[in-house]
Amino acid sequence: MEAGASTGKLLSFATREELGGVEFLGGVPGTVGGGMIMNAGTYLGEFKDVTISVDAVDDAGVLRHRENAECGFAYRHSTIPPSDVVVSARLRLPSRPRAEIETAVRDLRDRRRAREPHGVPNAGSIFKNPPNDFAGRLIEQCGLKGRRVGGAEVSPAHANWIVNAGGDAKARDVLELVEIVRAAVVERFGVRLELEVKVVGEDGP
Repeated sequence: MEAGASTGKLLSFATREELGGVEFLGGVPGTVGGGMIMNAGTYLGEFKDVTISVDAVDDAGVLRHRENAECGFAYRHSTIPPSDVVVSARLRLPSRPRAEIETAVRDLRDRRRAREPHGVPNAGSIFKNPPNDFAGRLIEQCGLKGRRVGGAEVSPAHANWIVNAGGDAKARDVLELVEIVRAAVVERFGVRLELEVKVVGEDGP
């Protein structure tokens, strides 16, 4: 599978061919390459569960082939160097009736639709879930739903989402809100939340 293919295209192809294993991509945006770098997934599974190998070009222009075990897949993480450009991946997808695939994807999308904010710009989940817990639960328990900095807001619908509620949120608004959330969760629970999103640019870490 070429790395530039969208996750939606991969899921559509697998569904059409009655191949299971990537139902977890229902409603997950991005590309196959990006999904490999961050081991994208949902409660239904992750890329690590179906990946045989990954090919990437390193910063010297050399094609690097890595088997699954060499990719260092973990929760929302891989050890594929950030300087590498993923170009393709081989996946192992088991046969599964199309009706079963469509039911699993529909259930996943319904669950996401019921739990996630809609109608406001956002970058998806902000923090990784800590071991044996949920970032959204910790943030909500700190009473931070609806907390705002400029146009950025901790979503009232799901506390692990920061949305552009005012339509004019700046990157610095989001980053300031991230630190407010982190500090509150550390103070109450002793847990330091890790970002799931990547921050780049002048305001990056």
